[in-house]
Amino acid sequence: MISNSSYIGPVYRIAWSPIAKGVFLSSSADWTVSLWTTDRFQPCITFASRKKPVFDICWSPKSATIFCCANEEAVEVWDLSKNT
Repeated sequence: MISNSSYIGPVYRIAWSPIAKGVFLSSSADWTVSLWTTDRFQPCITFASRKKPVFDICWSPKSATIFCCANEEAVEVWDLSKNT
């Protein structure tokens, strides 16, 4: 389980960044995606999805700031260079 403030839940997927070494995302049943680095024990930032468990995540193969996540109803695309 991951924990960050009030967020806690089983992790469904972990995705390592194909560009930034030591950076990965986790998707969780608590409706969140968290950005982690290997040198920290807490997430750098946690993103709230659309009130559904996040089953899958995937980094863009061409950009270190773009990733997508999927829940049972939608696919969300996030670009950290535009907005968190």
